[in-house]
Amino acid sequence: MDNKNPNQIFDLIRASIGQIPFNALLGIELAEIEKDRARVTLPWKPELGRSTGAVHGGVTATLLDVVGAAAVASNLGVSSSKTFATISLLVNYLDSAEGEDLSAEAKIIKRTSSHAFVEARVSTITGRLLATGSMVYKT
Repeated sequence: MDNKNPNQIFDLIRASIGQIPFNALLGIELAEIEKDRARVTLPWKPELGRSTGAVHGGVTATLLDVVGAAAVASNLGVSSSKTFATISLLVNYLDSAEGEDLSAEAKIIKRTSSHAFVEARVSTITGRLLATGSMVYKT
């Protein structure tokens, strides 16, 4: 990450998350970013639920992917035009939630010249763990 411009990095990644129509539709927001780490939040709305009212698994998987991508982007720098893509996403669903805001955190566990390996977690805003994820991004 370009340590001289941490606010610029935050603004750039926040804007890129919001430019993806599906992310905007869900309401995903960047909450924190630092080198190789990120956190996003998602305010609850009934449209995120299944027929039972619990948050849909696809929403959980999307949060894992978005926060993982943000962690990868955190180290590219403000002037970087480098792109990357998700090539693997494993989700472990541990619990369900209904009517609660969500938070997802990710950290890079290894980078190579061509890949970034990421671990992430989705929790309720009060800290109840809902899912874990393991992702690989081609960089």
